[in-house]
Formats: sequence, structure tokens, C-alpha cells
Amino acid sequence: MNNILVINGSPKGKNSITLHTCLFLEKKFPGYKFNYLDAGQRIKVLEKDFSPALEAIREAEKRIGPKSNSFK
Repeated sequence: MNNILVINGSPKGKNSITLHTCLFLEKKFPGYKFNYLDAGQRIKVLEKDFSPALEAIREAEKRIGPKSNSFK
């Protein structure tokens, strides 16, 4: 199964266009596993401990988010 990580950088969190677009894609492509990292709203937590986010990034086969090409 393709593991996709969506890095949501929007401070709007659950109201962001990025999230709603990816939720649509998740329904459209049931063969893919979508995981979500809400970086925009959790930035202070991630600044203190980035290890869970780093693990999610490393485990993902594909990434969607701000400047996705920087995570090659």
C-alpha cells in the first residue's frame, strides 16, 4: 500500500483547503494510506520534539505539503 504523508502547514488546521483537498483524494483513491501531520497548528509542539514528525516523514513513500521536493 502506498503510504502518503500530508504535511498541513496551514494554521487553519481542520479548516484548511489543503486538508479538505487531501481528504477528497483519500476518498477518491482508497488504495492509498494517508497520514496527516498538522504542522501549522502544532508548530510549538514540534519545535520541542520533532522526532514523531521526522519518523512520519521517513516512513512515508510520498509526501504532500509545502515544498514537498525539499524532503527528497
